[in-house]
Amino acid sequence: TPTTGLSSSSISNPVASPTVTTTYTLTETITATGCQKSNSVTITVSVSPSSTITGSTSICQGTSTSLCAPAGCATYLWSTGAKTSCISVSTAGTYSVTVSNAAGCTSTSSVTVTVTQPPVCTISGNATCNGFQPTQLCAPAGCTSYSWNTGVKTSCITVSTAGNYSCTVSNAGGCTSTGTKTVTVNQQAGISAPPPESLDLKKDTMANDTQAEATSLEVEVFPNPTENVFTLIIHSDNKMDAEVRVFDVMGHAVAHLRGAIGAQIQFGSSFVKGMYFIEVLQGNQRKILKAIRM
Repeated sequence: TPTTGLSSSSISNPVASPTVTTTYTLTETITATGCQKSNSVTITVSVSPSSTITGSTSICQGTSTSLCAPAGCATYLWSTGAKTSCISVSTAGTYSVTVSNAAGCTSTSSVTVTVTQPPVCTISGNATCNGFQPTQLCAPAGCTSYSWNTGVKTSCITVSTAGNYSCTVSNAGGCTSTGTKTVTVNQQAGISAPPPESLDLKKDTMANDTQAEATSLEVEVFPNPTENVFTLIIHSDNKMDAEVRVFDVMGHAVAHLRGAIGAQIQFGSSFVKGMYFIEVLQGNQRKILKAIRM
């Protein structure tokens, strides 16, 4: 007794398969005398250890992941041959571990590790700005996220200042890559170059620039560059209104205004990105400024 877990309770050598630790008692009766004697045996049932493997099963090329079996087991044996509780892997494949407890019971588990290629981040765009003319830099399309060192989170940015521009991109697998591009500014190209010939800036009128510098006509435009509108203020001892003309780099007139001295004149909200020349005329005085719309 008990009979639970026994193949038979009436034979001399039954097979015992208890699911929990059980003590079995055998009672023997001598038929001739009616005397009885008993013997007991306890069968201890040990629980198999857990062998569940933890760790990331999806990694990026060039990185590794740590796979671990539960702590506290008596022995560990990985399919790699390692006999520690944890292993570090960096290649795709199926990894298994067999663990045992103090009672000698064993358990085996396995996981499959996949390796994802990181995206390629090659930044395209002109590496030279002529006279602060903006240039567009773009990381490859199709990435799940973009992070430029300027703080922008789009695939492309527009820049007009010299410096190193980098972008970190990620793909659907969570892998990242960073690309960098160095932008230089050819300041002489923008500062010293005159507007196109179609502006009809003849030598006799260019002389007026020198004269204007020696007299009272002063012009300021801000912000410059701008992503919105320009604000122009004309300063002069002459209170006569000034004429303001704006040309694109091809010499096409894009705006024609009249401005009162000291007033704030705003324009450019509809301008496309690029460089513009602002010509201010007052009497025989003349000023030309360059402005950037970003």
